[in-house]
Amino acid sequence: GDAFELTEKNGSLTVLGGEKGVLYGVYELLERFAGVSWVAAGQEVVPRCERIAVPSGFSFSDKPAIEVRDTAWATVAYNPEFAARMRLNGAYSVAKGKFGEREGLFDWQLRRCHTMAWLVPDSLFETHPEYFALANGKRQKSYGQVCITNPGLRRHIREKVVRHIREVRAKNPRARYFGISYNDGYEGICQCEECLKDAERHGSRMGSLLTLINEIADEIAPEFPDVYLQTLSYLFTREPPKDVKPRKNVMICFCTANCEFSKPLTESRCRENAQFVNDIRVWRKMTDRLEVWDYGANFAWPLHVHPNVRTLAANIRFFAENGVADLFEEGCPRI
Repeated sequence: GDAFELTEKNGSLTVLGGEKGVLYGVYELLERFAGVSWVAAGQEVVPRCERIAVPSGFSFSDKPAIEVRDTAWATVAYNPEFAARMRLNGAYSVAKGKFGEREGLFDWQLRRCHTMAWLVPDSLFETHPEYFALANGKRQKSYGQVCITNPGLRRHIREKVVRHIREVRAKNPRARYFGISYNDGYEGICQCEECLKDAERHGSRMGSLLTLINEIADEIAPEFPDVYLQTLSYLFTREPPKDVKPRKNVMICFCTANCEFSKPLTESRCRENAQFVNDIRVWRKMTDRLEVWDYGANFAWPLHVHPNVRTLAANIRFFAENGVADLFEEGCPRI
């Protein structure tokens, strides 16, 4: 893993670690005792010195509190060496090569978010309009949502996901994560009688989707015990269902959409933040594989400082304390 140990004994210095652990240990050594500093991509401070003095008997160990750490800012997305020096290890920020990247672990088609448009394309509308959401009195298409309670749709998604996983794993045995999530936005949520009844029964729109994902997870588990199905707890699916828990091979990606970022999540009096804190604690009791999709950029005005500049550290500590295994800070890849 990424953990490492630095030990000085009898004049010998040892760096122990697995995968990227040794690399991180060397970075720690250079920063702590040689005055090296990596300020930004291509901007580093490397003082001239004849020797590096490490105190006799020195011992230090470190293990990241969050297993997968990723962001999409251009300074790391296009500079894998700098990303590694910042101890980032996600596929977005560390390219192929010598840095122990995780590229290829997340499927490119069933990616991290909004995969329903691929699973249920508009081309199916002519033959199966019942697969699509009922809104404003009629079935909708064009990147709308789906009628998740429809038996035919559920069978279609299940068969397509299982077939796709088999095809991908035959070519890339490293592929581990496959996302199944609704399209973006609130618009077009199905208002048919069955979807409304199902949402009321589960106490959340997530219930119907998670039930389907659990069924697929049960089917693939014997064949692919290392594969996780990921889905978004986002917008109208953010609230945890009251009667459905994710299987052990299902990863919930909890998004900070609608949160207020100028104060730490646990200190803000904003209603959305209080609900987020409550919901993540509920999800934590339901699953051991929790991901957070946080928003690190001001997408309304990308060149303006995002209000989370002074709260990011406190929020990350909160995520770690609540068992978040995977953290993605969505920055702007063009900046």
